[in-house]
Amino acid sequence: MAPEIPRQCFVATSEKGLASDRVILVPGPKDEISTVRWIFNQFVTKGKTEAEIATALNARGLVTERGRPWTKACVGTILASEKYIGNNVWNRISHRLLHDRVRNLPSAFVRADNVIEPLVSRALFDRAQAIRRARAYLKPDEELLADLSKLLQERGKLSSPIIDAAPGCHSASIYSHRFGSMKAAYQLIGYDASANYRKLDVSNRLKQIRQHIVEDLISNIGKAGGSALYDPKTNLMRVNEEFSVAIWIARYRTIVTGYPRWIFRNRGLVGPDVTILIRMEPDHDTVRDFLIAPAHEARSAHRMLKADNGTRLDAFLFASLNPVVEMARRQSISAIP
Repeated sequence: MAPEIPRQCFVATSEKGLASDRVILVPGPKDEISTVRWIFNQFVTKGKTEAEIATALNARGLVTERGRPWTKACVGTILASEKYIGNNVWNRISHRLLHDRVRNLPSAFVRADNVIEPLVSRALFDRAQAIRRARAYLKPDEELLADLSKLLQERGKLSSPIIDAAPGCHSASIYSHRFGSMKAAYQLIGYDASANYRKLDVSNRLKQIRQHIVEDLISNIGKAGGSALYDPKTNLMRVNEEFSVAIWIARYRTIVTGYPRWIFRNRGLVGPDVTILIRMEPDHDTVRDFLIAPAHEARSAHRMLKADNGTRLDAFLFASLNPVVEMARRQSISAIP
């Protein structure tokens, strides 16, 4: 019998309330552990490919930690992760405010081996890595482009998720590495991907707007006598060592009827005491308003917010982040009458 739908096929952690707290890493739920072991068994013992495993997982109704269908790239991530043999590795990626994420060299990784209960044996993991290396043969450029052209004929359009999900193609990262960028690969087969990159431009602009807002909020809290520390790894801000804040941004969208919508897919994030959603105007440059909601309200909100969401939720809409600054404000006891 297939296990229930796993929400996270990863090692679970306890919540960390204060900077002085210590986090204990423990295995996840039994059904998720079973899914991870099944993936390794199918790949090593049964000889299945990442794409075949992803197809089987989707057929069983299972989803990834993000609630999305499995792809060969997702399966590859599971197979390559050392956490399943008990190792914890940090600093793979660096990210500073107002800077892009940077993939660090292996020499810069911070490792702690044998610190987590392993879910698969080292021998099974090593066999999986050997198989992955043996299958990593890359076709000549002409064959790679022919596969891409064939996929375009079948699907009518191309994108990294489409390529990653296609069993007959190497991953999008391979194409990007071989030809310099996905845009260059698209040009070589005569595919106009301008629409893809318009969306990417908007995403990059929203990312920068969010970073500026985070930086301004930290500065304003400091001016109010409070303190705020932002952790780019968790995307959480800790205010006065008292409460945590998650800050998300949503682009303006319209449905078929022409009404505006803002996706609030991160409303169920466990951890923050306060969730902020920055809602944008159609130009993707102007902030419409800020939803500043306590965790329980954020988790109960609809996935797709409307212009009018009812009195209960709209009561948490503000024109600025001043309410958060006021929550963090500090005043000396002597100044209180």
